[in-house]
Amino acid sequence: MPHAENPMEEVFRTGDSARDLEAIVEKLTVCGWWSLSTLLLGLSAQKQAEKDRESLREELRQSQKLEAMGQLVGGVAHDFNNLLTPVMGSLDLPRRRGLRDEREKRLIGGALQSAERAKTLVKRPLAFACPQRL
Repeated sequence: MPHAENPMEEVFRTGDSARDLEAIVEKLTVCGWWSLSTLLLGLSAQKQAEKDRESLREELRQSQKLEAMGQLVGGVAHDFNNLLTPVMGSLDLPRRRGLRDEREKRLIGGALQSAERAKTLVKRPLAFACPQRL
């Protein structure tokens, strides 16, 4: 049927409600006692619900990415901390045994100080990755 002859044309054009009209929609016969505004509100609510679901999916994806990043950073920081422990122990041993040379004391002291700073830096990503452990 031509568009202008369709009884629903005025309903779609004006947005007024229509009663007792019959229209074929996707090969189904539907009694036209619904108002167009009711139909549009239903479609609008459905679209909003789909947007909300997609928004929640995106938030979940971002949360999962952040969790994965935290696990990666935490793992690297933990491994780096494990590497620092024997270095610090090895530097501390000659100092405990007594260093004769002032230059050796300065070098070992500087290396220990750097290792301590590195250990402090490692605590930051560990605190980010595993706040419940600290």
